[in-house]
Amino acid sequence: MASPIVPFSQLRQVFITPRCPQQQNGTVERVICTFKEQCAHRHRFENIQYASRVVGDWIRIYNHRARTRRST
Repeated sequence: MASPIVPFSQLRQVFITPRCPQQQNGTVERVICTFKEQCAHRHRFENIQYASRVVGDWIRIYNHRARTRRST
């Protein structure tokens, strides 16, 4: 079942192979955990516009930091 936010974002949903989550899901689980710690649990999202702005800002910062770490 697709997430309700996927159609409104620039995300592409990809399903992992059944019964193989350890090999394919570790990176995703780490990103989700980091997102919850750094963004979702620190804000009270009153409406979709605010949530979209905050999450979008977090994604841009996260991606910039990830690119910086990879280039060093």
